[in-house]
Amino acid sequence: MSSNQQTNYTEPQKPESLDLHAEPGGRGTTATVTVRRPAGDVVACEKFDLAKGKERQRFIETVRDRLGEDAFHLLDAEAVERDLSAMAADLASPPKAAPPAEQVELGEGRMVRPERFILPSVSGLAVPRRIVQGGEPVGEWLLLLRWADGRREAMPLPEVLSLDGERVFIAPRPPEPPPSMAAGWSAASRSEWLAGSTSMPPEQVCRLLIEGFAKYLDLPPETAAGTVAMLACWSLLSYVFPVFDAVPYLAVGGPAHSGKSRVFELLSQVVLRPLNTSNVTNPALFRSLHAFGGVALLDEAERLRESRSPEVQELLSSLLAGYKRNGVATRCEAAGDGQFVMRHFNVFGPKALAAINELPPTLATRCLAVPMFRSPPGSMKPRLRVEADGKQWQGLRDALHILALEHGSEWLALPAKQDVVPEMSGRNFELWQPLLSIAAWLEDHGAHGMLDLLRQHALLLIESSREAATPPDDEAILRALARAVGSGIAPTAGELLATVQAAEPSLFHKWTAKGVSNHIKRYGIASRKCNGRHIFDPSHADLLRVQQSYGIDLDLPTNPSPGNVPYVPQVPRQRARQGT
Repeated sequence: MSSNQQTNYTEPQKPESLDLHAEPGGRGTTATVTVRRPAGDVVACEKFDLAKGKERQRFIETVRDRLGEDAFHLLDAEAVERDLSAMAADLASPPKAAPPAEQVELGEGRMVRPERFILPSVSGLAVPRRIVQGGEPVGEWLLLLRWADGRREAMPLPEVLSLDGERVFIAPRPPEPPPSMAAGWSAASRSEWLAGSTSMPPEQVCRLLIEGFAKYLDLPPETAAGTVAMLACWSLLSYVFPVFDAVPYLAVGGPAHSGKSRVFELLSQVVLRPLNTSNVTNPALFRSLHAFGGVALLDEAERLRESRSPEVQELLSSLLAGYKRNGVATRCEAAGDGQFVMRHFNVFGPKALAAINELPPTLATRCLAVPMFRSPPGSMKPRLRVEADGKQWQGLRDALHILALEHGSEWLALPAKQDVVPEMSGRNFELWQPLLSIAAWLEDHGAHGMLDLLRQHALLLIESSREAATPPDDEAILRALARAVGSGIAPTAGELLATVQAAEPSLFHKWTAKGVSNHIKRYGIASRKCNGRHIFDPSHADLLRVQQSYGIDLDLPTNPSPGNVPYVPQVPRQRARQGT
C-alpha cells in the first residue's frame, strides 16, 4: 500500500467478519487504523506505528475488549495481525516510480489560447454560456469549432484537441465565467449555425458595421467615411487578430463631450469580448486579459502621462507589451516557504484608449488616431440611444462570430498581403497592414471601394501625425538651414540661431547654439569642421530625405541645378555671445 492510498482489508471468506481500514498519517509506517462491525459501527480507531509488534498486539487487545462476549467470534486475531503487518510492509516500501513519459517537444501552433485560435485545419472560438446547476445559475465555457472540411461542432472547453493525430493544448485554462458574463454570440444563433444555416455575406456585415458607426457619430465630413471604415475593419480585427504579429491600438481623442465615450459604447457592441474600464489597475488588467482575453477599452487614459506614478508606469508597460504577439506582463509572485516564481501573463490583443490630453509618445506610436469633435448645434445623434437598437446589434455580433469562424484559412493568409500598403514602411506599415489586408479581403468579397477608402484615410492620418510629431522649433531651424544651403551658404549653429531668433524671438529666446546643433543632428544631419568652424552643409538629397520622411515643407527644388552647390563663406571668427 503506497503512502497516498487508502486500503480496505476484509476477509471475503467470512462476510460477517470485521472490516479493517488503514489510512496513512504521519511519518514512516504510522497509520490511523479503524475497525468496524459488519453493521458499520466503529469498534476502535487509533493511530500507531504498524511496524511495532507491541503496538499491534495492544490494538488487537483493545478491539477484543470492546467487542464483548456477544461479538467475540468476529475477531480472528491472527488474521488481523497478518493484515497489520502487511500494511506496515507496504508503508515501509518506497513507492514505485512511474515509467518516464515520452517527451515530445510541442511544435509551432500546438498550444493555443482558448478564446480564439485559427489553425489550418480548424478555427475555434470559446463563448461563455449560462446553465442551471443545483438550482443555481452558473457559467461554463462552450467551444465552437469550424473544421476545414466544413464540419461545425460545439463542445465543453477541453484541455486538449486532437488534430490529424497530433495534440493541440488549450492554455491557459480560464476560470469558469461568472453567470453575469455576456456570451456575445446568442444561443439561438449558435444553434442555427450548428444546424447548418448560411452565414451573412461579408459585404453585408461590413455595410452594417459602417452604418452602425455612422448613425451615432458626428464626424468631420472630410474624414467621416474613412473613420467609420477604419472602425469597421478594427472591429473585425478583434475576431482575427491572432494571425498577426502586431495589432494597432485606437487612440480616441478630443475635448470633453466630443463623443469619445460614444465610440467606446459602439465598440462594446461589436468587438469580441469587450472589457470596459476607466480606472483599471495593472494587475487587474493583465490578469483579466490573461484569463479571459478580449478587447480592453480604457477610458480616461490621460492619466498614463503621470510619469512619476509607479502604478501608472506598470500599466503603461503592460500596454506597450500587448501590442506585439507574445507580449507579456511579468510578475514575481510568492510560491510559499519564502520562495518566489516568475509568472508571465499574456496581454497581446487589440486595445482602445480614450483621452482628452495626448497619450505618452511611446504609446501614441502604437495607436491609430480617432479624433473626435463636439456635435454641431441641432444634431440629433447625441440624443440617440445605442441600446435602443439592441436586436440589430445582437444580429451583427452573431454575424461577426460566424464570419470569424467560417473563413479561418483565409484569415491565415492576411499577414502576407503586403501589396496593400505600398506607400508605407516601418511602424506605419506595422500599424496599417492588418486593417488594410482586412479591407482588401472585404473588397474581394463584395465591399467595393473599401481598400481605396481606407488607404486614403491612412495616408491622411500618417501625414497629420508627421506634422504633429515635428516640433515647431525643429521645423523653423530646418527651414532656415535649407534656405541657407539653397543660397550657397554652409552656416554654423550660431548663425542659424541668430536667423531663427530674428524671425521668432519668443520661441528661441532661451536657445543656445549647442541646442540648435543637437536638434539638427536628430534628423541625421551632422556638422563638419572647416577652417576651424563647425558648419552644416547637407546635400540636396539629405534635405529631401528629411522633407519626405518627416513631412516638413522645406521648399526644395525637385531637380537642383549643377551650379547649386553650397560653398563655405569667409567670415570673421568673432562670434556673438549667445543667451542661455
